Amino acid sequence: MKRTTYVFDIGGLVRSDQGTKYKFKFDEENILKFEDNVKQKSGINADITLMRVREGIHVHVENMQFSLEFKCTRCATGFIQKIVVRSAERVFFFEKEKEDSDMFDLFYVNKKALTIDIADFLRQEIILHFPTIPVCSKSCKGLCPTCGANLNEEKCSCAKRSSEEKPLAALKNLYKPK
Repeated sequence: MKRTTYVFDIGGLVRSDQGTKYKFKFDEENILKFEDNVKQKSGINADITLMRVREGIHVHVENMQFSLEFKCTRCATGFIQKIVVRSAERVFFFEKEKEDSDMFDLFYVNKKALTIDIADFLRQEIILHFPTIPVCSKSCKGLCPTCGANLNEEKCSCAKRSSEEKPLAALKNLYKPK
């Protein structure tokens, strides 16, 4: 099975019987593009199975591992997180669907070159595994709202706010136990 970065030559698989599988280790150092605040810091390692099915090529990715750098939402410091995707699969279709389907959910075989490009499939799957709220650690203290000091690295020189000055302190008065 020949490949160039994320593009696989599937000519032999297309000419094979349904159910024919190719299994191999995938180790790719080329970086995928994400939004500006996320950077891929390592290559992608995975086990990949390509299988000929009636409507196209079924791609199954297992144990995909890689590292990404995020910006902490509390202190704005960059941190690296290892992410593991246990399993992901998609079918790359030979023919376009006749129904109006979501065009971003469908992948197609390049019938002229007999290739599939799994880069966008992997990118979408990786995005699904981003942390909802990226924080560098559970104990991150964040930034001081007054002076902007990183409270993980230094003590803030601002005066402590009293409980009456806190923005949601008035909510305390709404609940009075009997």
